[in-house]
Amino acid sequence: MANRRMIASDFFEDDFVGCILNYFERLLWIGLFSSIADDQGRMIDNTALMRAKIFLYDDVTDEAVENALIKFNEHKKIIRYEKDGKKLIQIVKWWNYQTPSWASPSKFPPPDNWIDREKYHTQRNKVVSNNWDKKGGLHNEQGNEQGNEQGNAINEMRGNEMRGNEMNASSSPNFYSKFQQTLGIPLTTNKEIDYLKELIDEHGENKILEIAEWLNGKGEQSMYKALRSIDTAGKKWNKQRPKTAIEALEEMNKKLEQEQKEVLNGKQS
Repeated sequence: MANRRMIASDFFEDDFVGCILNYFERLLWIGLFSSIADDQGRMIDNTALMRAKIFLYDDVTDEAVENALIKFNEHKKIIRYEKDGKKLIQIVKWWNYQTPSWASPSKFPPPDNWIDREKYHTQRNKVVSNNWDKKGGLHNEQGNEQGNEQGNAINEMRGNEMRGNEMNASSSPNFYSKFQQTLGIPLTTNKEIDYLKELIDEHGENKILEIAEWLNGKGEQSMYKALRSIDTAGKKWNKQRPKTAIEALEEMNKKLEQEQKEVLNGKQS
């Protein structure tokens, strides 16, 4: 995926951005095409992943992200759809917003009636070009209407899911930010987020943050490996938890006090 995205100089003059979106929604909208979308303007429809990547240092809820996505879809800025068992999002005017020199293929299937534009190098440095001379995007209005009908249905379904999640939430809204800051490694995939949710259910937030603090500074660069370490340590943490510096100092002071008492008792006798 390209590591640079274009933001037009008149971005904030757009009626949708200036009159419809609030501050939070504007930042999320920028984050979707700058940090989440691939070279075809496509991404996994996962609010937890979006929140973890765009709002790493902020106390933001999945509900806030979901409500913004619903608004984007209602204003036909995105298409929410499902294919091959995956919940996906397509930015509708992607090729109006971005004019790259190169664009890699997407890992995800496009929505109906969508044309991808691809131009990339193979491993043998051969240039592959597909539809590069075409406009790209939705190639008829019927496709746009179909995409938004499906998106509206998904909006309603996700809204019901979010209401259910509010009643059965297993983690506080800012836990994911605290966890990433403590560990020093970002959550970047759905697999990692799902694994972390399982650990929360099994061990609880406090224990996970304790172990993350213990792991910090040990040079681990892989989030998935760190989660496996947390899983392993969590099963023995209560009984064999490594001592913190403060606990070790307190234990040493207790031993010194005991030795002093023994010495005093020996002199008195």
